Amino acid sequence: MAKEAPLILKALKIVSFALIISTVALGGAAAYSAYQEYSAISKLAGSELGQMSANFSGNVLSLSGLVIPNNMTFPLSVDLNGRIWLDGASLAGFDSGRLTIPPGQVRALSVNATLDFSKALSNKTLLQQMLLNTSNLKLETTIAASAVPLVGMNITKYANTTMPAILTNFQVQLDQSGAKLSSDHSHLLVPVSLSWNNPTPISLSGGLNFTLTSIPGKAAGGNYGTGGGNFTLVSGANQNNYTLSIPVSDLSGGSLQSGAYSFEIMIFVFGNRVSFPETVNV
Repeated sequence: MAKEAPLILKALKIVSFALIISTVALGGAAAYSAYQEYSAISKLAGSELGQMSANFSGNVLSLSGLVIPNNMTFPLSVDLNGRIWLDGASLAGFDSGRLTIPPGQVRALSVNATLDFSKALSNKTLLQQMLLNTSNLKLETTIAASAVPLVGMNITKYANTTMPAILTNFQVQLDQSGAKLSSDHSHLLVPVSLSWNNPTPISLSGGLNFTLTSIPGKAAGGNYGTGGGNFTLVSGANQNNYTLSIPVSDLSGGSLQSGAYSFEIMIFVFGNRVSFPETVNV
């Protein structure tokens, strides 16, 4: 089912294209015809062509809403192409293919681009940036138009915006009521829920481990328990559940006490490891 993703939608909805003539080549037509075509294309160059909107369905970005009129007496050949980058890593290239607009008619241009995040996610620095912080998204769109033999032009427009963190509103929750002793009574097994919202179209899977580095009554920087397992991430709301194993000897009274519990969380995807701290109060 098609779903709009907010990461670039707002920015791209307000992108309008003003044609700017980059090259004009007058052919061997009659002087009056050349003047007529040049005047028509100049008028088109100064006009606003409407707004281009962006919609996501999974990782497919659909660009639409660009309407181009041909006010000339010659057919106008147009093509919509461009590229999309995320923090310098290429996500997609797109090309609508050539469309011929007869004289006096109007045509709408649209194109689909399948975004490939693998290159960005395979880079450890970009992976950490994308998981925990906003990233810079750049769209370059070019309209190539020609009316042979009179006019040729390239029109390029850029849209820049930010993509929210994949792990937006990341939270750790300890289920104190669900805690129970291991079979040998040496460890307290505590259900742990990790939840967040992913406002991007990115989905992935990997592994996740976490270490309990601080508990009430103990010095920070220790190892007071571990847990982990498979890690899955989809677009939208996410929740992964694990079990934290804490040595009973580290717990006052053998149970969870009120206070702050700090974790070092490690996510393993695309051959890289990203780690970050999180704290939860019980």
